[in-house]
Amino acid sequence: MFIPGDELVEDILEINIDLQGADKILEGEFRPGHFKGMVNIVSLLFQIVQPDRAYFGQKDFQQLFIVRMLAAQKFPKTKIISSPIVREATGLAMSSRNSRLSQEEKQSALNISKALYFIQELAKLISQTKILKEQAIKEFFNSGDLKLEYLEIVDSQTLAPVSELGPNLSIVVCIAAFAGKVRLIDNIIINS
Repeated sequence: MFIPGDELVEDILEINIDLQGADKILEGEFRPGHFKGMVNIVSLLFQIVQPDRAYFGQKDFQQLFIVRMLAAQKFPKTKIISSPIVREATGLAMSSRNSRLSQEEKQSALNISKALYFIQELAKLISQTKILKEQAIKEFFNSGDLKLEYLEIVDSQTLAPVSELGPNLSIVVCIAAFAGKVRLIDNIIINS
């Protein structure tokens, strides 16, 4: 375990990296400055540890994407490896935040992964992402049990919104929603 002292953390210098707007969309739209801070901390860690490989979870897909940008620009010898999302038997993505959910909220939160799997299946029949999103929102988020912050379908290589699915695209469907006061995120990759 790496636990730096206060003096090391106080000396963090802001790293100059072009995030090409990736820190301003999806999570970044709702958490301004979050990814700039994360990049600085990860950069400091990489400078000290100089890892050959670093593992980041797919559950926070945008963070994984940005860490890959950081490595490509500043730490080319470090290979970033994606760790798959681990799910509870119910399908809910595992998170320490789940422990803060009541049983009722946990039941409602299942609609997040259900929406992702719904889109994955529906995408075999419908290629227009606007329709996919509308159907998922109608089916899983209009009941009022969850407060949907965003549901976006983006290119997994650029995070750019996609209007139509294609056979050579790797798409990621990203969701953020509140179950009560607990904010949850999840995603699924399709067409990869």
